[in-house]
Amino acid sequence: MKINVKKLLIANFILYALILAIIICIFISFNHYLHSPASLKEEVKYVSIDKGEEIKDIIRKLHKEKIIKKADWFYYYVILSGISKKIKAGMHKFSTHLTPKQVGMELVSSKVPVIKVTIPEGYTIKQIAQVLDSSHIIKKERFLETCNNKEFVHSLYINGTSLEGFLFPDTYLFYCGEEAKDIIRTMVNQFNEVYDVISPSKNIDRYKVLRIASIVEKETAKDEEKPMVAAVIYNRVKKGIKLCMDSTVIYGLSNFDGNLKKEDLTKSTPYNTYLFYGLPPTPICNPGKKSLIAALHPASVDYLYFVSKNDGTHIFSKNLKEHGIWVNKYQKKI
Repeated sequence: MKINVKKLLIANFILYALILAIIICIFISFNHYLHSPASLKEEVKYVSIDKGEEIKDIIRKLHKEKIIKKADWFYYYVILSGISKKIKAGMHKFSTHLTPKQVGMELVSSKVPVIKVTIPEGYTIKQIAQVLDSSHIIKKERFLETCNNKEFVHSLYINGTSLEGFLFPDTYLFYCGEEAKDIIRTMVNQFNEVYDVISPSKNIDRYKVLRIASIVEKETAKDEEKPMVAAVIYNRVKKGIKLCMDSTVIYGLSNFDGNLKKEDLTKSTPYNTYLFYGLPPTPICNPGKKSLIAALHPASVDYLYFVSKNDGTHIFSKNLKEHGIWVNKYQKKI
């Protein structure tokens, strides 16, 4: 059987030409892809990348946020270009108007923005988590998960089961995408520094002081009243009188809507000081310096009661009869 060399050459030429044409088409399409934005509508998106995170998981995040199209094409691009080995962990800021090539450049950028964030006095861990999330520093779920990690809590020399109370309210500078443990250590270290300066003795029960300070923080915003509120708490505990503090009850409610109802005061939680004697099991917020000082240095008074005057201040009483008079005057209408 004779082989027609001419026909074979022509067939091979056609085959190679076809392959070459396919390669050229793929190259043109791929090049077009690299220089085309995912969307003509520009939206700013933040994506957190963890250390050692798998490239496929990163691409999945980018695709979900509509920062890139054709996830498989982008995967080949970052692998072939070497970008996958240079990706920086942290919070990255993207626009949906970026091209895949620009997205790749952002992934390897070492410019991680620093964000100034203020944690108000009296915020709970959950509120702090929300502030950090809204500031694009860390996802609240990751922050809360770390706060509830008992091993990590104990590594900070905190005997309690919660970090509530130890996250000192202040203004901080954090990196976008900073690790939860690093954020927490910074805030706990700040608390330790402040507490060590204002504490008159190392023999004082720090956790007791912190629980009292947290109640003081929630019960009054007036610095001049804080030592008297602290005195009321100490006096009631000493005399075996229930604290009956609304702030502790509220902390124990899972879905508080801002309106404390009568039935809430009968709910059996460890924080309901209308039902149980003594201090709540943990702090109910993260108190500021003034409240800590008040808990360490309560006023030398024998007050047992106080009631709001509805103007941000309170009036204090030594006995129930006197307290009743002020309740009738300031709270009867309410």
